[in-house]
Amino acid sequence: AAAIGASLTDAGARHRLSALDLSSNPITACGLRAIIAATVEDVDAPRATPPAGAESPRANPSAQRPTLSVIRTLVLSHTCVGDEGARLISGVLRDPQCRLKRVALERSAVGDAGGGALARALARNTTLRALLLAGNALTVAAARPLGFLLAHSLSLRELPLRDAGPAFNATACCYVTAGLLSNERLPLQAIGGFALSSALERLGIHAPAEAAASNKQLLAWIAGASPGALTAQVGAPPERAARATALVGLVPGLAH
Repeated sequence: AAAIGASLTDAGARHRLSALDLSSNPITACGLRAIIAATVEDVDAPRATPPAGAESPRANPSAQRPTLSVIRTLVLSHTCVGDEGARLISGVLRDPQCRLKRVALERSAVGDAGGGALARALARNTTLRALLLAGNALTVAAARPLGFLLAHSLSLRELPLRDAGPAFNATACCYVTAGLLSNERLPLQAIGGFALSSALERLGIHAPAEAAASNKQLLAWIAGASPGALTAQVGAPPERAARATALVGLVPGLAH
C-alpha cells in the first residue's frame, strides 16, 4: 500500500490516474491510510526554493488535502478496510477538489459507523454518482444518515444496499425512503436491497400500478412528482427539513 501511495506522489502520475482498483486484496484501513498519507499535498506550498541556510517553511496541516481525490473511480470491494477505511474515504469526499464519481465498498466489512460517515460526507458532495455498499452489515443506525444523504444529495444516482443483513429491516428501509421522498431534485436512478413499493406503503403513500413494477420506475415516478404534493396526502409538512422526520413518524411501531 505504501508503494502504491509513493507511486502517486509524482504529479504527472496523479493527474493521469482516473481509477484505482484494489478489490479482492487483503488491504486494511492501515494500508488505505498509507496510500492517502503518501499523496497528501500542501494546497499553499511555496513555489520558490528558500535561500541557503534558511529553514524550509512547515506545512500547514489545515492547508493540506489528499490528492487521491483526483481519481474518478475507487474500488475497494472485497477488502478489509472496514469502518475506519470508510471514514478515511469520507475525508476524501469532503475535499472541495474531490473528483470521485464512483466508490465501491461491497463486502468490505463496513458497518454503521462507516456507512454513517460516508453518508454525512456525501450530503454536501456534488461529484459522486455511485456508492456501492452491498454486502455490508448495516442497520437502522446507518439508515438514518443514509436517509439524510438522499434528502440532500444533488448527484448520487446509484445506491445498492442488497445483502445488508437482517438488521437492515423494514424500519431501516423506511428511513431511506423518507429521505428520498424529501428531495425536491432527486437524482437517484437505482437503489437495491429492498422493495421500494413496500416502504412507500408503510409510509402511507400509494404509487399508481404502472409505476410500482420496479424500484427504477418508482424512483422515476417520485422524481417526476412534487415531493410536497406527494407527501401532503399523509400529513407531512412542506419543509424538507421537517418532512423526513414526519414521514418516518407515521410508520407504526417505528423506534426513533
